[in-house]
Amino acid sequence: GPEAAVLVREGSRRRIVFWNLAEPKAHAVWEVEPGFAARHIVWHPARMRLFLAGAKGKGWVIVSVDEKEGKPRFQEIHRSSQEIRRLLAGPRPFRTGVESKGHWVSLTNYRLFFGLKHKDGTSSIATVTEEGKRAYQVAGPPQGAIEWSPAYEEDQPSTIKTASALPSAFHPAGHLMLWEDAKGCFHS
Repeated sequence: GPEAAVLVREGSRRRIVFWNLAEPKAHAVWEVEPGFAARHIVWHPARMRLFLAGAKGKGWVIVSVDEKEGKPRFQEIHRSSQEIRRLLAGPRPFRTGVESKGHWVSLTNYRLFFGLKHKDGTSSIATVTEEGKRAYQVAGPPQGAIEWSPAYEEDQPSTIKTASALPSAFHPAGHLMLWEDAKGCFHS
């Protein structure tokens, strides 16, 4: 049956609790690594992998969480000095690529979308691949944007210039991201 994963906070401790919705009790509990104040949790859309975002040390991180030999394996995939607000996993894969031995290799990856809080209180939507690579700003103010550094110019993604933006959800078909502006209005 369907399975849920919930991030539970008890004081400074955080745990991931799993349960099958057809069962009366949780069937697994994973302790989140100490020192990581996870705030957001999302499932990978096609694999048994979770992503968490929150404060760690003097910054903010996104980590992937896989099960290895019955235990959670946490791997930091993205770090920011800005507060990470909200976290979404894109429901459809994206065509990305890497340069390998002087050749361009096309890959299919899923992307994570998250808000970054700026010093003036505004936010922007940024994205990274599921491995934490190829970051860029999707929407938000142009100042302080994560700049795209493509291997080829034709790979330049489009961005939305707006005073503030936070990711909210994806359309059920997966082709549109809904986002919230500074006034609380939603856009796609």
